[in-house]
Amino acid sequence: MRDLREETGLQVAEARLADARSYVEVRGGVEWHVVALFYRVRPAPGPLSVQERDGTTAEAAWTPVAELASDLLSPPTADALGLLAAD
Repeated sequence: MRDLREETGLQVAEARLADARSYVEVRGGVEWHVVALFYRVRPAPGPLSVQERDGTTAEAAWTPVAELASDLLSPPTADALGLLAAD
């Protein structure tokens, strides 16, 4: 809930765990073990915004799902979109 608020300006009205998955990737010669928790969230009414925090969101943008380049998505992001599509 905190991350959603910090990164989008939205408050969470309701959330439930949808799935949990683990991933192993190698990037730059480093092996990463990632555990991703996927939540279904209903945001409270309010405007969307990109919240700037010390330059960490300088490249953030709202992009329609249909315009995402699937070959550039991380495996957790691709899985999250697959969960959305399954609804």
